[in-house]
Amino acid sequence: MHAARNTPRIPGKTVYFLGSGFSKPYGLPVIADFLEEGMNHIKSTHQGPLAHRMMRLLDQYIPALRMVCNHQESPSIADLFCIVDLLEPRDTGYRRTLEEFVVAVCQKSPPGPSGIEPENLQQPQLQVEGYLTALQPKVSNSPCGTASTTISAYDAFVAHLLAPRPPKSRPTVISLNYDLVLEHTVQHLARNYCIGTKRKYPLRVSYGDRVDIGKDCRSLLVKLKHRDPGTLYLIKLHGSINWHASGPASRQRVLVDSCASSGFQENQGRNTLIWPSWLRGSFESFWADLLGQARQELKLASEIVIVGYSMPTLDRYIKYLFADVLSTPELPAVTICGNESEESIRRAWAEFAGTLGQKVRLRIHPHGFVSFCQELVRSAHKSESEL
Repeated sequence: MHAARNTPRIPGKTVYFLGSGFSKPYGLPVIADFLEEGMNHIKSTHQGPLAHRMMRLLDQYIPALRMVCNHQESPSIADLFCIVDLLEPRDTGYRRTLEEFVVAVCQKSPPGPSGIEPENLQQPQLQVEGYLTALQPKVSNSPCGTASTTISAYDAFVAHLLAPRPPKSRPTVISLNYDLVLEHTVQHLARNYCIGTKRKYPLRVSYGDRVDIGKDCRSLLVKLKHRDPGTLYLIKLHGSINWHASGPASRQRVLVDSCASSGFQENQGRNTLIWPSWLRGSFESFWADLLGQARQELKLASEIVIVGYSMPTLDRYIKYLFADVLSTPELPAVTICGNESEESIRRAWAEFAGTLGQKVRLRIHPHGFVSFCQELVRSAHKSESEL
């Protein structure tokens, strides 16, 4: 424990910590709106049986939740996660219903037959000039390096993450989201771009060394202990809609084997998700290992960037994770990107991080994810002009 606390932070290393607000511009609901928008979605897409089972689940628990929640707020999906996690045995019908609901909503904007097309998803677009020169075109007629290029904010964000850096300072992404927004974005960019000039590295995603990769997924996913250029290291603390359980109960593991060449799809078997509450479900050692990886990365970072995470009181274990990460002799800088006012974000941070949060160099970006990406683009241009 003491050795971990005294590990020096790596200059230039950034860890991005993502909440549901990160996926909002993609068309997915934030936690506060997840129940309402999700129910509207499954009803409008004629998923009648799932909608009926969800209504039974809501009738069972929402009345009790309304009595204990703030009278000004309606119970959220996070409240439902917690009460189901507490009161429902593992593998019961209500647990499975909630899992299916999450998967259905997280696939609200699925990729087309040829993979993800940002224009079809009405993603926010950024007008940039040569920003993707951080990546190398696979072919000479690629749009990379043209005088003017329009890309999605997610393309710009991932291009920033994958830009060449010294191995130790390559960024890490820790996500609380179940969706595949980042995976889809890397898949989209990988069609035209790679990393490196002398040796070409493909753009790929790594979930770490505990998630097994099926052979149909290895063109985009890789199981790495060391970071190759072009690989986005993504720690998904609550699981993912493309993960599922495999093997007998005594030797269960997590497997990704449903990434067809046309794009990611949800697994047809049992999905591997956990709810953001005290109970960690099955795979205790697996989830503990993911949390340990996140803790290590956060303790190595010289900067932590929090994007789209509202720091809710229900996420107690995340609060304690940050308490440990900030209890170090050398503190990281912290940047918080959200859509609320700067005053609201500072107040939420003070409640979330307590006195430890007062010691860090705090920077607030109150104009949302798209504006944050525009700043990344401007910073990249400034760095290039100074070379």
